Amino acid sequence: MALDIIPYNTMFRFALINAINPAPKRDGKRFTTFEMAEGLSIKRTRLQEWIDGGYIVPGIRKAKGKGTKALFNNQDIYYISMFHELVNFGLTRYMAARVIRERKALDRSKPD
Repeated sequence: MALDIIPYNTMFRFALINAINPAPKRDGKRFTTFEMAEGLSIKRTRLQEWIDGGYIVPGIRKAKGKGTKALFNNQDIYYISMFHELVNFGLTRYMAARVIRERKALDRSKPD
């Protein structure tokens, strides 16, 4: 499990983020990459790098070719925020992405 190799102080911060901010339920809203970057105060180019590198996966639709837009849902706001915080705490993008994938799987397994 990815969480086993995270340093204790980072794990403690991650636990606080999880306790304070449970993943929201989907509400049907859609956001573009530009809206996500602007709303989360992340440079659009940085968010695009994370998407292109496979670290972040849009919850609704990946952009496929020129003229299409990636679409995110409100849960993605939570996951991208968490990813950003984990990277800022010192995790590699690869490790932060593993943590987020595990968190998504955990959230999907919880009954509504």
